[in-house]
Amino acid sequence: MAIKLNSDYALAYNNLGNALSAERKIEEAITHYKMAIELKPGYSEAHHNLGNVLFNAKMTEEAIDYYKEAIRIRPNFVLAHNNLGNALLQKGEMKEAIDHYRKTLKLRPDLVAAQKNLETALLLSEKLR
Repeated sequence: MAIKLNSDYALAYNNLGNALSAERKIEEAITHYKMAIELKPGYSEAHHNLGNVLFNAKMTEEAIDYYKEAIRIRPNFVLAHNNLGNALLQKGEMKEAIDHYRKTLKLRPDLVAAQKNLETALLLSEKLR
């Protein structure tokens, strides 16, 4: 295993986090993503992946922090913008969610999920007025 051969191999920790997340071993996945980030703080993918597992575990506030860090590191990270929009929408922060969906579509206009997410956010925003 790559981790045993090279303990600072952040990619291996991230990939193991992905595998554990897929197996719904949430706590273990979180541990491995955090290790990847500790070894390589500028690893935007690990921040994003940790955000995903936290969001799916209903830890929205924490997920938002990791999505924002992924975007700070890599401002044009399309999926991080879209997923941050999802977390913000769930939290009820419509304007900010809409901003991130629009940024997603500016970067990748063909992303159908972001188009649908934006439509949903706009409809919800109108209903709340």
